[in-house]
Amino acid sequence: IEGFGRTPDALQLLEYVPSVRAVKLHGAMTRELLAQGKPSRLLERNLREAATRGIMAIAECVEDPRALARLKALGIRYAQGFAVYKPQSLQSFVEPHALLVA
Repeated sequence: IEGFGRTPDALQLLEYVPSVRAVKLHGAMTRELLAQGKPSRLLERNLREAATRGIMAIAECVEDPRALARLKALGIRYAQGFAVYKPQSLQSFVEPHALLVA
């Protein structure tokens, strides 16, 4: 589920979609974590609920190593953003893997 956790009713969505394997935490939650220096109650609740249900959490907008370290300390094992890998053109990615695509 993309953009998960921005609103308190996000957990209700999990009741209606029982086969969810992963949720991508809204980027605002990652930025908020860095600004406040600690996770919000909403973020903690969402992570706890996801873990309880065996759902992996993916943090988006992870832009620097400091954010990566804080998220890792919270038990988040997956991240997306500049701290993980810089964006690249699709062509630069596809050409080395052309045999896999053909």
